[in-house]
Amino acid sequence: MASLPGSCPVCGGPLELIEAHCRDCNTSLRGAFERSPFERLSAGQTEFLRLFVASRGNQRAVGQKLGVSYPSVRAKLEEIVALLRDPGQASTP
Repeated sequence: MASLPGSCPVCGGPLELIEAHCRDCNTSLRGAFERSPFERLSAGQTEFLRLFVASRGNQRAVGQKLGVSYPSVRAKLEEIVALLRDPGQASTP
């Protein structure tokens, strides 16, 4: 099953979840549902966080695994922190 994108693929604006459906009993719920801040992250940002957690927050280890510099890891982490703080901000691919 495909994941829900973090932002609109056309304009980049935030997506609003308006329906949830149960495959088992065929029940549907309609309305405006708030998404978790983590659901707004792009696939790349989510993968970065998985690697960061698996490395127990060791930014140098993350940089080595990704083949990027320590400042690049810090910049990516700061980007994600800013996004999680500001729910109105769209995620970047």
